[in-house]
Amino acid sequence: MNGTGHDVISTCKDLTENADAYLQGELGWFGRAQVRLHLWMCSHCRRYMDQLAATIAALQAMPAAEGPGLAEHVRDELMTSFRSLRTPAIDPDGPPDSEPS
Repeated sequence: MNGTGHDVISTCKDLTENADAYLQGELGWFGRAQVRLHLWMCSHCRRYMDQLAATIAALQAMPAAEGPGLAEHVRDELMTSFRSLRTPAIDPDGPPDSEPS
């Protein structure tokens, strides 16, 4: 956090660590504005965010599994654990925007 009480999202690593919260609508106005500004400037993170959003949409569209599935408390514990994991940073010198010829 910076001195204003807000998390600063200025690097690709910061964005990847906050991508899920952004897509789930869990960031405040300041965080959302920072993510949008970063996405406006960084094509690599735009691609990452598009891929993450598509993955989430595809998983949500899948039919529920037959049978008892996970107990709700187990699912909640797993989701908490997954959300606490840090997403690896995107290499700022990552692949170019265009396909090689």
